[in-house]
Amino acid sequence: MFSATSRYALIPDATYTAPDGTVITYKQRRFPSVPRGTPVGQVVVRPGERLDLLSTRTLRDPLQFWRLCDLNDVMDPFELVDEPGRQVLVPLAVLFLWGPRAGPRRWRDAPWLGLALLGPLTVCAFFAARYGHADAYLAAQQRWWHHRLADPASTLVRTARDAALGVRQIREGAAVSATRAPVDAILRPAFVAFGLIGVVGCARRLPPAYAAYAAVSITLPLMSPPAIGVARYLAVVFPLFMWLAVVTDRHGLQEHVVRFSGALLALFTAVFATWRGVA
Repeated sequence: MFSATSRYALIPDATYTAPDGTVITYKQRRFPSVPRGTPVGQVVVRPGERLDLLSTRTLRDPLQFWRLCDLNDVMDPFELVDEPGRQVLVPLAVLFLWGPRAGPRRWRDAPWLGLALLGPLTVCAFFAARYGHADAYLAAQQRWWHHRLADPASTLVRTARDAALGVRQIREGAAVSATRAPVDAILRPAFVAFGLIGVVGCARRLPPAYAAYAAVSITLPLMSPPAIGVARYLAVVFPLFMWLAVVTDRHGLQEHVVRFSGALLALFTAVFATWRGVA
């Protein structure tokens, strides 16, 4: 009766038996709800924009306007476009499923996504030509850096000890080497703490898949003591920054976080530009 994209598609059926014995099937009442912590984006209503145009622009389907109503807690759909300049929330998951990448365009994007395979294949070809083993990357750490996988808990302990040693070296006036080892050792626990707190925050504010992705991403560097390069690993764990955006938006701290991030970016850029390691 209803298409898969209808607002009533997942609403269970109910039956009513009339006095004459006729069984009438109907849909139960629908209560709009949006899962807590749903990642959202924002669009601005344009002057003269109709409801169907707004739905088409954001969701690529004029009939999906009800998703915007649910997320924005609007009973009258036309209220969304009554005021030009209004900021309308749009669920990011819906943008992926129904937005620009849905349908035929997703297939057009597939060949470009396939280019991502050229990177690993090129690396394997290099290892095969240089070392005679295309899978040499599997033993790269043991062969070149002599790292071994370790328990994440032991890595946390070692990271804390290295930080304490770095503080003591600086307090005793030890010269900071070109690699800024003492400074890196002090900063490393801060990045680890941010990652661990962020994983908990993702579990509380975002869908489970995002929290799982973040947890696995931070576990990998913690299995390679002393968690060298953990900052680089965290830089691509996008759920952490989604959680940070949700928290800062709720408490009005966006400007402070942006300024702090800008200061760190300037600092690390200066350190990197002077050939000092930023790990």
